Amino acid sequence: FNQALMELGALICSPENPACALCPIKTFCKAYKNGDPQNYPVRSKKQRSIKIIASALVLENKGKFLIRLRPLGEIMGGLWEFPEWKLAKNKKLSLPAIQRRTIKLIEKEFGIKTIDLKHLGTIKRNYTYFNETLHIFFQPAAGDAEPGRPFTRSARRRRGHEDEMGWRSGRPCGMEHEWATKQQFSSYPFSSAHAKIVRLITEKL
Repeated sequence: FNQALMELGALICSPENPACALCPIKTFCKAYKNGDPQNYPVRSKKQRSIKIIASALVLENKGKFLIRLRPLGEIMGGLWEFPEWKLAKNKKLSLPAIQRRTIKLIEKEFGIKTIDLKHLGTIKRNYTYFNETLHIFFQPAAGDAEPGRPFTRSARRRRGHEDEMGWRSGRPCGMEHEWATKQQFSSYPFSSAHAKIVRLITEKL
């Protein structure tokens, strides 16, 4: 039966100029009955890919690194990640511009001053119709960001905000967070992109 359908499609029901007069099952065909078989099958328009520039923060204090748990019900919910932000959509940004935007977000989100923001590398990732370039930055935590108390008083009072793409991200008050050592990373399930950040930390820090 399957072979017969394949031959029917190859010899009679072709995408262009279908030979409906020769088709043995045309009486069951809705396209034939509608009189426009050349318009079938209906092909959905392919979603154009969207290029995203994002940044992630590796915040370290006393040998521990800040990670947070993505809420259930969101994309990659239930997985751990390093804080990240979407910076631009279908735009080109130089590395200094990416760094400046990231510094502003760090100071706004965590209430700490960036002293020595270091670019660790970039990660390419694709999901649905997004093509994302994720820039990884390293920052030693300020003195008031003790493990177990990672944010200044003003930052703890802040609620989550929307980044430039309108996506909510970087919500320390609204997301469970932990300080983890390199040895403890294996106990946390990360997304594939953030698992690569773990490898960057292991290799470069």
